[in-house]
Amino acid sequence: MPLSRLPLLMFLLVAPVLAIADEPAPPADVRVETDVVQAWGRDHADCAEWSDGCVACTKEGCSTPGIACTPQEIVCRRK
Repeated sequence: MPLSRLPLLMFLLVAPVLAIADEPAPPADVRVETDVVQAWGRDHADCAEWSDGCVACTKEGCSTPGIACTPQEIVCRRK
């Protein structure tokens, strides 16, 4: 095999590995925000659904916050 094809071969071997790499974790501030909203739900056990305007939570878990969302005061949306 000619050496001129070596870079192509290397690319073909490495590209699939890069394509299937894990997605990056959400930024730390997003995780902290979600943790705070989840903790509010644990402290208010009578609430079935609560939100800070960015993250909506139930007893099962929380949604993913919007990319440009400014959290508000956490409120119970459904008892």
